[in-house]
Formats: sequence, C-alpha cells, structure tokens
Amino acid sequence: MTRTTRTYIVNNDTKRIELHFSKQEYQAISNEDKDRLRKRFVFSPKANAWVSRATKNHALAIKVAEQLGFENGKRLTFSEQLARKEKDAIRYQDLAEKAQRRAEYLQADYNEMRGNNAFFTQPIIRGHAGSEAFGRRREKIFEKYIKGFEELRKSKFYKAKALEYFDFSTKLKDPTFLNNEIDRIAQKIESEHHKDSLLTSEQIQYEKDKLSYFQLRLKEIGS
Repeated sequence: MTRTTRTYIVNNDTKRIELHFSKQEYQAISNEDKDRLRKRFVFSPKANAWVSRATKNHALAIKVAEQLGFENGKRLTFSEQLARKEKDAIRYQDLAEKAQRRAEYLQADYNEMRGNNAFFTQPIIRGHAGSEAFGRRREKIFEKYIKGFEELRKSKFYKAKALEYFDFSTKLKDPTFLNNEIDRIAQKIESEHHKDSLLTSEQIQYEKDKLSYFQLRLKEIGS
C-alpha cells in the first residue's frame, strides 16, 4: 500500500492511542495490515477512530501504527479534546436526524395502512397473479417497516452520544460542578506528590492542564 504521513494521537483522557483515517483508507490497506491493526486496535464509534486495546504499554500498538504509516503526534490538551467532542456531537446529531428520516420513509407505507384491516388480513391465493402480486407488495412493506426500527435504534444511539457532550457542556456553566472538579483534580495531583506516582509525568501534566481549564472556566463565568 502507499504510505502517507499521518500522526497517531495519545488520548490522555482514555489512556489509549488513536488512529484516525477514513473508511476508504481502511479499505485500501492490505489484508495483512488489517490483521495487524485489528490485533492491537479496535474501532470505537465513540472516538470515531481505531483505539489501542492496551491502556498502559503502548509499544506494540505504536509499532503497528508506524507500520501503517502513522508518526508520533502531539498529545491533545483537554481543551482540544473538548473541541473534538463538540465536533463529534454535532456529527452525531446529523446522523440521528438522517436515521430518523430513513425510519420515517421505511415505515411510511405501513403507517398509511393502519386501520385498513383488509390489507393485513386478506389471504393470498396461490396461482392468482393479482393476489400473489399483492402478497409480495405487502411483504415488502412489512420488511421495510421492520428495517425502520433498526434506523430508529440508530437514531436513538446517535442522539444519546450527542447528549453526552451537550450535558457536559451545560455542566461547564455550573460553578458548583467546576469547583468540585477543581478540588478533585487538585487533590489527585497533590496525592501524586506524596507517594510513588502511578501516573507518568505526561499524565500529571495533563491533569494540571485540566485543572487550569476548569479554573479558567470558573473565572469566565465570574464565580
């Protein structure tokens, strides 16, 4: 395959490595590379990316990323992660609306027949061309109606994913939430200074970055 220069991302929030590339790019890689990828990564709809299975030792995942043409990228700041989540939430909203419209289209014929008992109960006469044609049409309407429920399920799923971010975004305007987060993160950072740290220096820096973000938000809302 032709290698292109891309960067993998270390997500400090999830402790996983992320590989972002399109479905077309995935389809273009060799079966051997697909096997390498699936061995160390799994596709995450939430992140809209392939994420490493491991959360601690990333050596093997990084090796696969490099084999696929990815280079070391910068670690996202907390603010950058929120910006990405907002973008994803807007995309999820769009997907939810499209799935809802597909469901309405698929179930429209069935819903038009509600109250028409003959449509649902009329027996099909074998060998009768008109009756058999009616039977095939009715079966197609039933099939589309069933498929509509899958689109409704997708719409509900995407709405929930979008709501996750928007609920959090609302909390960022709440002084109580911000103060609680500031206290929690400050205590976490302080505790790391009094024991053999379980976090790497980069992870501690990320916690400090989160702390600064929440402090700035609190200042911006004037509390």
